[in-house]
Amino acid sequence: MEAGFDGVELHAANGYLASQFIEAHSNQRTDEWGGSPEKRAKFVLEVIRAFIRATGDSKKVGIKLSPAGGYNDMGDSTEVAIQEYTYLIKELDALDIGYIQLARYVPFMDPEGRGNKLDVVQTFRPLIKNAHCFVNGGLNGEEAEHLLDPNYPKSVPAIQVAVFGSTFIANPNLMELLQTGQDSKIKYPLFHLLYTPGPDGYTNFDL
Repeated sequence: MEAGFDGVELHAANGYLASQFIEAHSNQRTDEWGGSPEKRAKFVLEVIRAFIRATGDSKKVGIKLSPAGGYNDMGDSTEVAIQEYTYLIKELDALDIGYIQLARYVPFMDPEGRGNKLDVVQTFRPLIKNAHCFVNGGLNGEEAEHLLDPNYPKSVPAIQVAVFGSTFIANPNLMELLQTGQDSKIKYPLFHLLYTPGPDGYTNFDL
């Protein structure tokens, strides 16, 4: 906050440390930090509470979750994922944080077929009552509009924010494509080229 940021997000998705504590396959601890869904959620909840104390405002705190797994060898079974993330999301929402970001399952982020392919919006959006709900993961313009529109027929409440991240890497003109309805031209990043030298996948765009 002293650096001028508006808030802070805990990246508890995609196999990073907080994510490893949440899921049963990666958290094999038998102490107070592992075992049951409640104990596996403890690390994340304690970090979020520390963020709230540090910022002095729960609404300046957000979190990103990836219940469907896939990336970085993450992903519990559908049944286990629903159990553990239902508990965690309810507890996070009770803390009145600013937002909960749900990462959807996207095949290009699951090269080993590790994810459970859970529909995170249908499953978890109804649980979020106090925080804003952000959604990301392979969205196109039409999908984002439908998720954001409270009047569009769907079985779950509208979300507040549609997030585009990795598609900006492959589409420097992404905003133009979204604004002009050219969803079919949206490309997805070549993950095997990320973090490698050379222009491929970074600056040699075919616009």
